[in-house]
Amino acid sequence: MIRDFDQLHKYDNLFSNKWNLCEEKTQEKDILPMWVADMDFETAPSVEEALKKRVDTAIYGYASETKEYFNAICQWFSRRYDWHFSALDIVHTPGIASALVIGLHTFSQKGDGVLILTPVYHKFFYIIQHTKRTLVQSALRETSDGYEIDFADFENKIKTQHPKIFILCNPHNPVGKVFTKDELNKMVQICLKYKVMIFSDEIHGDLVFEGKKYTPLAALSEETADRIIVCTSPSKAFNMAGLRSSSVIISNPDIRRRFKNKMDFLGYPKINLFSLPATIAAYTKGEEWLASALAYIEQNRDFALSYLNQYLPRLLVHKPQGTYFLWIDFRAYDVSSTQLEQFLLHKAKVWVNQGYSFGDSGIGFVRMNIACPRSILQKALERIKNVIDKIDIV
Repeated sequence: MIRDFDQLHKYDNLFSNKWNLCEEKTQEKDILPMWVADMDFETAPSVEEALKKRVDTAIYGYASETKEYFNAICQWFSRRYDWHFSALDIVHTPGIASALVIGLHTFSQKGDGVLILTPVYHKFFYIIQHTKRTLVQSALRETSDGYEIDFADFENKIKTQHPKIFILCNPHNPVGKVFTKDELNKMVQICLKYKVMIFSDEIHGDLVFEGKKYTPLAALSEETADRIIVCTSPSKAFNMAGLRSSSVIISNPDIRRRFKNKMDFLGYPKINLFSLPATIAAYTKGEEWLASALAYIEQNRDFALSYLNQYLPRLLVHKPQGTYFLWIDFRAYDVSSTQLEQFLLHKAKVWVNQGYSFGDSGIGFVRMNIACPRSILQKALERIKNVIDKIDIV
């Protein structure tokens, strides 16, 4: 059984961050939430079945990882991406943001530089700031074909500002770029040259569209794996972010030991009971559902691009290669970030992520989540179209 991705759902009493708090957070009624990074789809039937079975036991004590759990993770990445690691390499954390905080506390000191490629996931900025590290930015270069790395600037920032850690988002959130093997190799070689540790957030690795291929950074070579921390999770691909589970893959035993010791010292919780059967079910029986969900999202992407091209040609979008976001350029309207935010929220009544939160190079853009029934996506685009002429006078 594969889900009906066109189905609309009732969110009453589901404690949904995306849907149940709209009016409270925005002070507006009838808002379409297209912001937070989860799907509006029911998860894979195998995940649902596994969770129901576990709930029916009525025993919810502390849990621990099992051999079956570790094998499911290892085999998923080995089978799909030719990335081979052992169960010993896996460290569980409550999420990738948590893993990043642990990593910065373990392998850097206050004031140390942390490099990111902007525009990028907004929590990177927050975490760097609140751990009192120094932000180092290298802006992705926008071209007619999309975004690319400015390798001269990337190396110069490392050479002159001496960051201890480089945080990569692979595939990239929010621009939807899937880095090629050559691009990844070049970044790694520069970091190895200057002894910069790499923390790679690869939570969207399973969400890559036809014609592109996700390459796990640590799969490039043994030398690469020895200096890298890779974070993965089934949460985005299988819409189970609320289960709070991620796998940090650390091949270097000394780095892994230090990471685990710091995690214990900081008091991070052990694994969520329900994430264990859910992860096993997703990685062992969920592949067909994932293929169908990804195909539907890709069709959403193409529908949205066609709609924008026909009805809203001043809004530009580079065709995303992965993730479930559109990175929409509103700069042709020459309005401030505050005006743009107010216009979309209070005139169009579409709640999206504002580009400025992804760094200065995101000013004038918005991130829209398109992992939703097509009718919702169409409604959101129509709302923007119907009031776009008012954008200059908000």
